[in-house]
Amino acid sequence: MMIQCQGERGETRCQAAIHIIKSEHRSIAAILQGLLYLTTAFRQGGAEPDYQILRAMLYYLDVFPERLHHPKEDGHLFAKLRQMRVIPEWTRPGT
Repeated sequence: MMIQCQGERGETRCQAAIHIIKSEHRSIAAILQGLLYLTTAFRQGGAEPDYQILRAMLYYLDVFPERLHHPKEDGHLFAKLRQMRVIPEWTRPGT
């Protein structure tokens, strides 16, 4: 089933939205990979991590997904999937 949502340019609005969501997933994954690197190096006897960077990474993971990323998924992607009945109606945000 194809989602119909054509925009002005060659890329549809849906393609643009999915591109943004995927890009944000890659950013979150990069932060998680960085955390893994810092903690693994420290646990294996490496230098202590830069705690300012560590704090910034944790802050990003705490704030960005809930305030900026998940609202996009809930308001655009999941809303469209519910509209198309691909996912159940009861999967509303906050339930």
